[in-house]
Amino acid sequence: MKQSFENPAAKKFPDAKAESRTLEPNVVEIETEKGRFSIVYSLHDIPVRPETIRNVDAVILELVGNYDSLEGAKKDIDLASDKRSSYRYILPTAARSEQPLFFLDFIADESETKKLAQEMGVKNQILPMVEFLFGTILTIGGTINYGSKNRLERTRRDFLKLGGASLLGAYLSLPKLSQVLEAPYAIKHQVPGQTDLIWRAHKMSGNFSKLIHPEMRSVGYETRNILIAQKSETVAKLLAQELKRKPKLSIIVGAGHYGLEHTLQIDENSRVGKLAKDLGDKFRKQGAITRVDFQPTEDPEKKRIEISFLRDEHFK
Repeated sequence: MKQSFENPAAKKFPDAKAESRTLEPNVVEIETEKGRFSIVYSLHDIPVRPETIRNVDAVILELVGNYDSLEGAKKDIDLASDKRSSYRYILPTAARSEQPLFFLDFIADESETKKLAQEMGVKNQILPMVEFLFGTILTIGGTINYGSKNRLERTRRDFLKLGGASLLGAYLSLPKLSQVLEAPYAIKHQVPGQTDLIWRAHKMSGNFSKLIHPEMRSVGYETRNILIAQKSETVAKLLAQELKRKPKLSIIVGAGHYGLEHTLQIDENSRVGKLAKDLGDKFRKQGAITRVDFQPTEDPEKKRIEISFLRDEHFK
């Protein structure tokens, strides 16, 4: 289904100007069977450089919203082009180049978005801090208990208790310690490069932490990564049919979604199966994809916006 609208005669986008707080993007390029992807990891409070979408066939934006309806899609376009949005230079650039945009992130109304934000806050902020405090108390307690005895009083059992407390403390502290490695970039408002040693340590510890801490998994990050990867591959397949060649797409996401390049390489059946398990009765709804095309008008500075509602047929 395709619909178009004009706002009011047509949507006029501001110039995509550079500014001092615009940062160098952290871009990861990967090629799959269906397409070539340029993944741009960004910080949500800093605008993404318009240069990041040059020479791509389409742009995919990370944006939770109710975009599977015309009104919802209009709202998301306005949000993405707002002067406070990190995408505020991306939409004008895409409009001038007439590059299609795709919204394919998690579909949610305002109440569902609030619940998602609350879950992300609990699992990514509160829970790691609570486990870190318990881990610290265990480690300090074990060390004090061991140190309170002189060398002649210490037994093998005391040593094993200290080792157990230290290991459990390290296990509980790992998620928070991994997050601490992000601090230098958040403070400096920088997105790190792939070769940055601190960032690589953060990614490795983060991936290991999620492996041994299943309680930290959330719809807000892990499930959304799988969702974005699955529907991005579907978009690549559709564009390949349209362009008669393998397309190149730019996927712009927050830095917290690191690892998306690995999710794109997961077998499609595995991705869909995991999504069905994680999303439950919301699975079918999440198959929606919204395409935004920019069509020329008599005024070269204005574009008519055309919206198409598509579906990933794996979401049945």
